[in-house]
Amino acid sequence: MQLFIPCVTRQGIPLRFKGAASYTATNRMDEQVRKTLAWYLEAIIRGLTAEELVTDSRQLADSLTAAVGPDLARAGLHIVSVEFHEIEDPTRYFRILAAPHIETIRRAAREAMALANQRAAEAESERIERIRHGEDAIRAAEAQRRGAQGDRPGPNPPEPEQDQDHARP
Repeated sequence: MQLFIPCVTRQGIPLRFKGAASYTATNRMDEQVRKTLAWYLEAIIRGLTAEELVTDSRQLADSLTAAVGPDLARAGLHIVSVEFHEIEDPTRYFRILAAPHIETIRRAAREAMALANQRAAEAESERIERIRHGEDAIRAAEAQRRGAQGDRPGPNPPEPEQDQDHARP
């Protein structure tokens, strides 16, 4: 059976609960069961804060099942399960409540991103420095090799031959 139950918290915050309940019965009594569940749920929620509802919805379902169980048992019914799928918040209380936490998370994310970018830039700078150092070492080795070859006497490289048939005056 689907549930749609408007309630008010201890703080006076109106909420609407959407969920489902399943039960065993000898005959169909959906409307009576729905009314009984709604009455108990409203009573439980009146004693809780919005924060308590959000942090432990499983406990809320268990409390509802325990509270309504004896009344339904007298009518030959047994609650099998209760689940809440959604809590509607027409006053946007949860969004307002979460705003400071969301900003803290966003700030931490921006700081983490800035740190990651800084580390990436440092790594790139180190990579470029290693490349430059390697290029400098290669130039030094080539210069040393050229210098060593220039100090040694040896045959001069052969000059290119000219083809006599195609020589130009």
